[in-house]
Amino acid sequence: MSISAEALLQCRFLWTRALRLSAPVFRQGKAPHARARNVKSRLGFTLETEIEAMARALVLLNLGTPDSTDVKDVRDYLQEFLSDPRVLDINPIARFLLLRLAILRKRPAESAAAYRKIWTERGSPLLFNGLDLAEKVQELMGEDTVVELAMRYRNPSIRSVLEGLKDRGINDLVLFPLFPQYSSAAWGSGVEKFFVEAARLW
Repeated sequence: MSISAEALLQCRFLWTRALRLSAPVFRQGKAPHARARNVKSRLGFTLETEIEAMARALVLLNLGTPDSTDVKDVRDYLQEFLSDPRVLDINPIARFLLLRLAILRKRPAESAAAYRKIWTERGSPLLFNGLDLAEKVQELMGEDTVVELAMRYRNPSIRSVLEGLKDRGINDLVLFPLFPQYSSAAWGSGVEKFFVEAARLW
């Protein structure tokens, strides 16, 4: 990973200048009471946890990864990624034809073979390293902050992460993109998607 948990902890003083979104529905009232529930993860396992109404969530944002090295999963990832107009910035009709008639016919099998070379027993390095980072940051931040990892493309998706935070009564979100520099195709696309989904939920 390009950024350590310790570096994130040192950046806490920058939170007031970070990308923040306070849900208006909670500005005028109290957060919902805590309650226990089962949370079904889209990654395929169930977590039983006691949901606590916390004031803030820190969302670590990265680009994304296929769900597996299966050609179909890689194709789904490439289709979502390359359908983003910030990534393939051409005429929408030309982009559609380029994807369907050229890229998605050959590239998924080639990319799947490349992914198999870096895949491990834990799966995608980008995913499990990101989850490990989120776990370490959670330990450093304490119980009053929920730390989650979200991916711009595929899973855990920005939408699913924000829906989970909404269910937990979170009323303040801090977005921390894990990209080392700005680019429209990564930082710009991820931040835009985050605010679109947040506005839909709050």
